[in-house]
This record gives sequence, C-alpha cells and structure tokens, in this order.
Amino acid sequence: MKRKIYITLVMLLCALLVFYVFSGVSLVVFNRFGFYLFVFWPLAVVAAILIGAVGGLFLGKVWWKFVYIDRCGGKFKKKK
Repeated sequence: MKRKIYITLVMLLCALLVFYVFSGVSLVVFNRFGFYLFVFWPLAVVAAILIGAVGGLFLGKVWWKFVYIDRCGGKFKKKK
C-alpha cells in the first residue's frame, strides 16, 4: 500500500511540474513572438501532462527500488 501511494504522489508531482514548465514556455513564446507555439494548445497540454505522469511512474519505481528494496539510501546517512 505504501508503494502505491508513493508512486502515485511522484506521478502527480511530475505531471504538475511538466504542466508548470509547459505553461512557462508557452508564456515566454507568446510574449516574445506574439503567437502561441502550439496551435492545438489543449491537446498539447494533455499530452505534456501524460508524458509527465508516465515519467513519474518510471521515476517512482526506480526510486522505490533504489531506496526501499536495495537499501541504498542508508549509504548517505551519517554514522554515529
């Protein structure tokens, strides 16, 4: 259960991050050139969010394996 929640939250975070980056790039292009870069802007937004979610899925699985299964996260802790 903990793994599913973690991976879901990473997917949401990556999708949100990609949306913010996409919006920023769109604003810069609009302000600089005076037109939208993407003619099908809503379709491009949905595609960007899906790409971010899929990327978050892979990132969450790799990080889960790295930290919780292989226990590599303990190497960074200070020894007492």
